[in-house]
Amino acid sequence: MKPVMNVVLMSLLLTSRLSAEEPHLIRYQGQAVDSQGVPLEGPYTLTFRLYDAITGDTKLWEETQPNVALQGGHFSVLLGQVTPLAGMDWSKPCWLSLAVGDEDDPEFSPRQRITSVPMAIQAEAAETAEVAKVAQKAQGLANGAGVDVSARVFNTAAISVPHATYTPLTFDSERWDTDAIHDTTTTTSRLTAKTAGKYLIYGHARFGINSSGHRQVGIRLNGSTIIGVTMVDATTSELSVISVATHYALAVNDYVELFAYQNSGGSISVDSATNHSPEFGMVKIP
Repeated sequence: MKPVMNVVLMSLLLTSRLSAEEPHLIRYQGQAVDSQGVPLEGPYTLTFRLYDAITGDTKLWEETQPNVALQGGHFSVLLGQVTPLAGMDWSKPCWLSLAVGDEDDPEFSPRQRITSVPMAIQAEAAETAEVAKVAQKAQGLANGAGVDVSARVFNTAAISVPHATYTPLTFDSERWDTDAIHDTTTTTSRLTAKTAGKYLIYGHARFGINSSGHRQVGIRLNGSTIIGVTMVDATTSELSVISVATHYALAVNDYVELFAYQNSGGSISVDSATNHSPEFGMVKIP
């Protein structure tokens, strides 16, 4: 079956699950659509390769994963399950390619550059804690400079997220707001820059237990441009706790929103949980 020659890769997320010495699995998440922009559905064979350059034929690694499920075009795989990555030299840059089909099908262009892979075991809980630590450090930098331009907001009730719908989360309460960044009565989903600059923007959300599909939490600029997103697979018996962060330059009156997405087949709530869901904030870094 080879009906998808015009498929293009729309997004890329790499995270690692590592041994103490070197990475053995890399999570690769993306979205594939056809030439008309329609997301692919159903199982597809995906072939992945690593090269030493953006063009050329010097292949460092290859594996083919059959029957990868695509829902709304989204897929999530662990690279290294079929062909071990143990021989890779991660101190050197490399480029990742994708082909929909077996080894004879053409690759999409351009290849995706991977400049480095962390050399430590990173569990999801540790990654979430690190996002909070970075936000705390940035707040300290702002305070040290004598100008605190920041806000952190939350919602006191759960928020229902319909199936396959990018849903802006609303926030009815503020932990603090030093620059009229947020309003609790109108456009409560927005954090609006009143001072131009580069901001650390972050958010946290917890989905209820449901074993179907995947979950996303992302940051959207001015109602249209996605500037940060984290996606995880659903699990059978665990809550999906997701954090996302980005560093981005905002002009005066630019606004950002924290959105949630899930494709379980029905509605799922983003839980209201003290101090971590849903929470949204940004801080200007001098």
